[in-house]
Amino acid sequence: MKIACFGARLADNLGGPSLLVATKSVVGAFLPEAEFTLIVRAKEMAGDLAWAERYGVKLEAYQISPWLPVAVYLRRWFGLQIGSEQIKRLIRVLEEADAVMDIWGIAFADSLGSNSFLIRLTDGLHFWLAKRLGKPVIKYTADMGPFKQRWNRIFARYYLQHTIDLILARDERTAGDIRDLGVQTPTIVAADTAFLLPAESGDEAKSVASIRRHKPVIGLSVSYQAKNREKTVGSYISTMVHLVDHVHKSVNGMVLLIPNEISSGANDDARIAEKVHEQVAGQNCQIVPSPRLRAQELKGIIQQCDLVVAARYHTIVAALSLGIPTLAIGWHHKYAGVLDRFGQERWLCSIEDLQERELLEKFDALWADRQAQTEQIRRNLEPVKQLVRDAAEQVGRFIQQRTFADSRSLQ
Repeated sequence: MKIACFGARLADNLGGPSLLVATKSVVGAFLPEAEFTLIVRAKEMAGDLAWAERYGVKLEAYQISPWLPVAVYLRRWFGLQIGSEQIKRLIRVLEEADAVMDIWGIAFADSLGSNSFLIRLTDGLHFWLAKRLGKPVIKYTADMGPFKQRWNRIFARYYLQHTIDLILARDERTAGDIRDLGVQTPTIVAADTAFLLPAESGDEAKSVASIRRHKPVIGLSVSYQAKNREKTVGSYISTMVHLVDHVHKSVNGMVLLIPNEISSGANDDARIAEKVHEQVAGQNCQIVPSPRLRAQELKGIIQQCDLVVAARYHTIVAALSLGIPTLAIGWHHKYAGVLDRFGQERWLCSIEDLQERELLEKFDALWADRQAQTEQIRRNLEPVKQLVRDAAEQVGRFIQQRTFADSRSLQ
C-alpha cells in the first residue's frame, strides 16, 4: 500500500516533522504495509532532502504550475504524458498512491496568508489533482477557518466539499465552522497527531538536564507569526525581553529560547530569538540549536523544562504531551482549542491584545500552581492520545475499504 502525503516541511521546522513522524507511526500501526511518500514544495526540496533519510521518508517535489491541471486532465482521460520531468514524476506518485493525505496542521484560515483569488485558488490545488486522478483524499488533523474572507470562504467550500473524502478537525470549533460553511464531507473531531511524537534525549537535552539540577528551566517558544501581529512595532520583542528578565528575578530560572521555524528571510523565529537574546543577560538565557535537531530531539529538550511559554502551536503540543504547564500566546483559535482539551484555557494570552503585565501575572500564577496544573494535564493526556489513535484507526479502515472497492471495480 502506498500513501502520498502533502503538507510537511522537514528542514528547520518542528511542526511538519512532528506531524509526519507521528502520522506515519499511528497510521502505520493500522496499515503496517503502508509506504509513505512526502510531497514537498520544490523550493524546499534541497533542504528537505538532507533530512529525508533521518526521518525515514521518500520525497517528491511539487511546484504550482498552470501545466499541472492540464497534464493531469490529459493523463486521466487520454493517457497522455506532458510537462516537465518533475510534473511527470509527481503525477506518477499520485497515480500509484492508494490514498492521498494532507497532514498540514492549519488550512483555509483567514488569518494565515493572503486572501487574494490566486492564493486561495492554489491553496487546495493538490486536493483537486489527487481527486482528478481518482484517489481517496483525506485532510488529516487540522484547524481550519474562520471562513469570513470572500475568496477563502469560496475556495474552502469548494475544496472541502468536492475534492476531499474525509476531514479530521482538531477541535469542535473547526468542525462547526466547516458545517456552517455548508460542507457535508464526513468530518471526525480528533486531537493533533503530534501528541504521539516521541521525545529523544540527545546531548543538548542532557546539557539542559544538568542546568535543571541547579535552577528551574523555562522554555520560551518565540514566533515571527506573533511578531508580525503585534499592535505596536517592537512590542512583542520588548515583552519577551521583560519576560526573560522576570523569570530570572522571580524564580532564578534559566530561559531556553526555542525557535521552531527557520528561514533565510524576515519570517524567521531564529531572528526573533537572537533579538531577545541580545537584550538580556547571556547567562540567564540560551538559544536552542533547533536547525540541527530532529523533532524528537527538540521535544527531548522541551521535556527538561519546568514550564513553557509558547507562541508556537507545536511547542504547546509537545509540552502538554509531556505534562508540562504551558502559557500560550495565540493568534488563532487553534490555541484555545488545544488548551481546552486539558482544562488549561485560562493560560492563554492573545497577541491581538497582549499586555505585558497580564503575561507576567499569568506566568507567576501558573508557576505558583504548576504542580496542580501538571496533574490536571496528565489526567487528560491519555484520553487525548486515544482520540489520535481512534482517528487513525478510522482513517486506516477508510483507506482499506476504498482500496478494496477500487480493486473490486477493476475485476
